[in-house]
Amino acid sequence: MLGFPLVHGGVGRRRMLRRRGVAVAVALAVGAGALGAVNTGLLSPANAAAAVTQSSGMLNPVLPQRLLDTRTTTGGHHAVLGSAATMKLTVLGMGGVPGAGVSAVLLNVTAVNPTGHGGFLTLYQTGITRPAASTLDYRGGVTVANQALVRVGADGTISIFNSAGQVNVIADVEGWVGTDAAAASGQTTTATPARLLDTRSTTGGHQGTLSLGQSVTLPIEGAGPIPATGVAAVWADVVAVPAGNVAGFLTAYPSDASSVPVSSTVSFMAGVVTSNLTLVPVSADGSITITNRSPGANVILDVVGWVSGGDVTTDAGTQALPVTRVLDTRTTLGGHHAPVAAGGSLTLSLLGVGGVPTTGVAGVILHVTGVSPSPTGTNLTALGTGLPRPVSTMLNLPAHATVSNTTVVPVGPAGAITIINSGASLNLVIDVQGWIAAPVLTVTPPAAAALGAGALTTTDGKRSLAILTNANRYAMTTWWNTVYPHLIAAPMTSAAMPSIDDVSALTFSAQTVDTTDSVRRLVMEAYSLATSISTGAYNPAAAPEGTGVTKAVATSRTIEIITKVVAGHITIKQHGWGATSQSPFLAAYLGTAAWLLWPQLTAGLQSEIAHMVYFEAEWGMERPLQFYANKAGTVLQPGDTGADQDSWYPMADQLAVAMMPGDAHVPLWQNTVVRDAVAAWSRPSDDTSATVVNGASVASWIGNRGSNVLAGGNLYNHHRYAPDYSSLIYQNMQDVLVSALAGQAAPSAVTALVKPVYASYASTKYAAPPNASPGGTVYRSGSPAIYYPQGCDWGTGQQVPYALVDAETAAFGVGTSTSAAYEGLHADRQLAMQRAHADGHTYDTDAQYVYVGREEHTAQLAAQLYLTKYVRDHHLFSLSTANYWLAA
Repeated sequence: MLGFPLVHGGVGRRRMLRRRGVAVAVALAVGAGALGAVNTGLLSPANAAAAVTQSSGMLNPVLPQRLLDTRTTTGGHHAVLGSAATMKLTVLGMGGVPGAGVSAVLLNVTAVNPTGHGGFLTLYQTGITRPAASTLDYRGGVTVANQALVRVGADGTISIFNSAGQVNVIADVEGWVGTDAAAASGQTTTATPARLLDTRSTTGGHQGTLSLGQSVTLPIEGAGPIPATGVAAVWADVVAVPAGNVAGFLTAYPSDASSVPVSSTVSFMAGVVTSNLTLVPVSADGSITITNRSPGANVILDVVGWVSGGDVTTDAGTQALPVTRVLDTRTTLGGHHAPVAAGGSLTLSLLGVGGVPTTGVAGVILHVTGVSPSPTGTNLTALGTGLPRPVSTMLNLPAHATVSNTTVVPVGPAGAITIINSGASLNLVIDVQGWIAAPVLTVTPPAAAALGAGALTTTDGKRSLAILTNANRYAMTTWWNTVYPHLIAAPMTSAAMPSIDDVSALTFSAQTVDTTDSVRRLVMEAYSLATSISTGAYNPAAAPEGTGVTKAVATSRTIEIITKVVAGHITIKQHGWGATSQSPFLAAYLGTAAWLLWPQLTAGLQSEIAHMVYFEAEWGMERPLQFYANKAGTVLQPGDTGADQDSWYPMADQLAVAMMPGDAHVPLWQNTVVRDAVAAWSRPSDDTSATVVNGASVASWIGNRGSNVLAGGNLYNHHRYAPDYSSLIYQNMQDVLVSALAGQAAPSAVTALVKPVYASYASTKYAAPPNASPGGTVYRSGSPAIYYPQGCDWGTGQQVPYALVDAETAAFGVGTSTSAAYEGLHADRQLAMQRAHADGHTYDTDAQYVYVGREEHTAQLAAQLYLTKYVRDHHLFSLSTANYWLAA
């Protein structure tokens, strides 16, 4: 199958690390001398269009080992490093670093008890002119550490320069970057920051100060955003909180190390809370250990990313640069010749700056220094410009102190980063150490044979086609002429998109345009139209048989919708829509629409769609599971199931597997699809179920965390029994449809737990009172009527969602003996509602369906109903019991 290589432009699980450091770092000397000489000399699809001119290599973690300690003979320099002096350190062939094929090393470098007022160290590639920038800044008498990515000279050494006074230097190696990306493992992958350990609380399972020599072991694989397997090392902020007026250091290392490494991860002075970014290898059982080497300290650990193990694709590599100063607000360097105001921010363009390429860049590795905030302290947050602000800080500074730290930051859609200053005014100095490449995406279009399978001949298939055609006619006439112009002009920002559960925030009228919901309504119509066009179902004949609009015009309009909506996505437009709890399913429907029309899209539009889908697949993968009740039966979310969220979180992952089957993250996406499908429709008994689904027991997938469905298969949402939310099983079973069109088998988990949910419609009886009269079951024998035991805040006239789940459960083998009969009742009623209107729309009153996007929603569901018949009648779908479990 022909593939389309694309340069990734999103951020997602490969998002660049967003620092969450929350502690005050070591205070440093004030003034230019301590910061080094002044250097005088999103990535979006637009940025990704040209080829990257520099190659990036894979980052390979190693067990931390000491390469240099000038207080001893380790490293061959048994003396302090004097003022304006430089030493060379051999790194190739040392401490787990190979003797060849290495472009750079990742070091934790420490300045020990420097004399004088203060100064800085610069680590750089031997053989080049020393860069006018700093790697580590210090003040007299204060031991401080920082992480550095340093290119290696031709002779296998790096150089270390000391600006002033005398200082002992320690260097511990944490990893190395290979010169041949195709020959090494170690793909850099980034994640939304997550706190896994805080010994001041119960977070991480170890509450209490660590005494001298005491250790804490912390599971990493499967924790927070980190995948359950395939992790070679974890990027983390490790924070030391001294217990009293004591000094010391912490060492982080893989739990299966034969002994505690002779290295330090965080060195701290008496009473000074200190953090440091570190890369820690993960043990075979998926854990790391942190040992305290002080009289007492609390420990905080925030994970911010991971490095893969085993064979991976050759993209998303790391490229070290000669450390280069790109900003100094005390001068004109970087274009900001003034301190950053209290509560203000600074935006800095980095593509094409300091050795960073102009394209193909996902993030940058920076050394950031805050200079003397006054009169109070402050903290800094770094983010890709236009991307969501993380709930984290990158640097914390006391009043009148100068503090620096290494961080990895995504570049935003325009290739820039933003630093937000929450407190006192201060100057900023930024030196770039390297960059992380954006992965290259290859999209495989739907199987031509699948899309060309032909017309449907079954009675129920023809009925589904009629429902879809009516929805298409409304879309191409009334909707296109009177609704679409307002929707497309509405703001497409995440801030303007309320939760689908927030009924009170929506405007309810058949023709009233709710500008806060424009993206959802547009993507639903695009999906519906693309389904018709791509499968040959679109009928241009005059009403009432067809739409009355030619296929060419319908195609052009659908592509217009896709083009305009994806242009507002956060991977392309600063502060655009995306990166919200609902955005994975919005991107899934829009992405599917584009994928179905793939050969008719321009290369630029294909690139934008691929970036969007990838981003939202990664975003959805990181969403924590929601549960209505825990294992003990205690309700965690009173009145609200987590089934709806858990069923829509993985929808972009479903599509990403179908679109990009060769991507290295396919196992992670599949794992997410299965995990979320099982969690969404779990009953209390499933929490202990030994039934194996796609490689693991149901209980293992749920993780003994709870359930979302009541024992009888029904569920509770919006503080009432909610049959309409039970119909959201179609969100998981959408995977069967896209997989079929891709020529793939869907994981059986997407249907594994839905049968009791669907069966409850006809089996669970509600007494009246306390429920609404007349009581009984949701489905009534021989009737299309839906009984809502406690009412429905969305209206009580919907038919097509029920026809869809009737059809899907029957087609995919998880229905009941009455599924087909009920589908007929509900589909016939839906068809009658449409036929009552010449333009094919469905609803007349808010009492039927109050959602402002009800016609667009009908179009989406009609397309899924038709596709269900299409893949069934043409024998395109299959379910797989393949192992998608990724536990260590």
